[in-house]
Amino acid sequence: MFRRIDRRALTIPIHFAKDVPKGTLRTIIRDAGLTVEDCVNLLRR
Repeated sequence: MFRRIDRRALTIPIHFAKDVPKGTLRTIIRDAGLTVEDCVNLLRR
């Protein structure tokens, strides 16, 4: 995934045994230049 602003790569940790905390997920979404709604829509595709 890349940030829209400067196309920097984002690292998204995936720990299958653990849930990502809400705040961390929101920060990842924001850093990607997305809104929560954008993210939800992408996941529904």
